[in-house]
Amino acid sequence: DVYKRQPLPLLLPPLQVPHPVPLSDSSGGPPTNKHIFDLPFKIVSWNSRALLASIHTDRKIANKKYREFQRLLKKYPILGIQETHGVHDDEASLSRDAGSHLHYLSTIPGRLAGGVLLSISKAFINQFVYGIVHQVVVPGRVQKLTLQLHDAQLILMNCHIDPHLNVPQARLLLQQVLHAVPHQHPDIAFVFGDFNATAINEVRFRLDAGRIMDTQSTLTNLVEEIMDPFVELVGTQYTHRSIAAEGHITLSRIDRIFTNLQSLELMDRFPQVINEHDILEPGYCSDHVPVALLLIPPLHLPPRAPHIPIWMANHRVFDFHLNICLLYTSDAADEE
Repeated sequence: DVYKRQPLPLLLPPLQVPHPVPLSDSSGGPPTNKHIFDLPFKIVSWNSRALLASIHTDRKIANKKYREFQRLLKKYPILGIQETHGVHDDEASLSRDAGSHLHYLSTIPGRLAGGVLLSISKAFINQFVYGIVHQVVVPGRVQKLTLQLHDAQLILMNCHIDPHLNVPQARLLLQQVLHAVPHQHPDIAFVFGDFNATAINEVRFRLDAGRIMDTQSTLTNLVEEIMDPFVELVGTQYTHRSIAAEGHITLSRIDRIFTNLQSLELMDRFPQVINEHDILEPGYCSDHVPVALLLIPPLHLPPRAPHIPIWMANHRVFDFHLNICLLYTSDAADEE
């Protein structure tokens, strides 16, 4: 009951979603007509650094990574994982071992590298989603999931921008991301992943030397230029720790989340972008930490019983301001 499409050519027109197909499982029932933002909306993005390549990595580290993945599945309805490695057959294993979610995996044929994975909670699907289309934009690097909602589409783009791409390749890949995502309503889009580039006004921090480093690069400028139509939801912490051969440790914020929602639409939802772990946590299983987005439902109506905090009511100027408000109210009533 879930539609999948084969990988398409590199240059893609905007995706046209087919007629919505009802999705349900043994829990039954069609989706409700609620909007996805009527409840807290949560997404997490994580560069796992070989989540599925446990055969080729230390068993202890591999187990840590999979336990972290299972923990994120329990906490978030939408997961985007980059650098999964593995092969396409791992999708069936994920469906068996983590049956609470539907899993969409794109790998690079013949290579134990790259790989992107989108996992969507079945509970979220049963509540909001009428149909799903999975599209591989660039195998193992960029994938797109279109969820047909009651009154719009939710578009999720999971990206891993390889830092070894040359300038034309990086530009072409970023343009695929741009062309595949609508820039305005009614469709809602989130683009997230490992961009391997900081924001143009941010710095990297050289931990062992205690100094900042310039982040200006061609890739940084490309991401800034091409992602300009979108709003970036910015966290306040570094998300990546790199260790050079000489032992130098550099911190940066290269795991990023963008949306086509405008700033005014986001204000009432109090967006929060947080790290699930501290980037310097000893023994963590990846050089990236999971980055999560939380949107809170806006208050459509004033509270039924407005409450004045005690500290405010007891403040010496409270009565003064209250009397002024009452005075202006009574004057306005007299004029009418």
